[in-house]
Amino acid sequence: MSDTNKNTNENKATEQQIPVPLDIMLGQGHFVAQGKEYVVKALKLKQIDELKKDTMATAVPFFDLVDEKMAKKLDKWFVRLVFRADTYKGVEGESGLHVQDLKDDDWDLDDLKNLWKAILRISG
Repeated sequence: MSDTNKNTNENKATEQQIPVPLDIMLGQGHFVAQGKEYVVKALKLKQIDELKKDTMATAVPFFDLVDEKMAKKLDKWFVRLVFRADTYKGVEGESGLHVQDLKDDDWDLDDLKNLWKAILRISG
């Protein structure tokens, strides 16, 4: 097979459409922590700059929790993006969970780290 034909076949293979998961299409997903289910909303493009300015340590959330100023930033984002699945109504302006709610639900640092991964994954 010539190099041209080989490259054409490779391009066709990479052009195949990959199905998009439903949670990404809907802009929200479900997340489970400590046996409880939560709804997680995707970040909007207009929120990216604001999140960047908040400079949270999403990969190592311990540092955000021990610093009061950073914990308030976490709180600001979770109220916008994280909801209990059993009470979520899906209405605009609905208030989500505070960091204290996650503590009350007995979350650990892995849950918090995985939450950030889920938010970024469904945000595309």
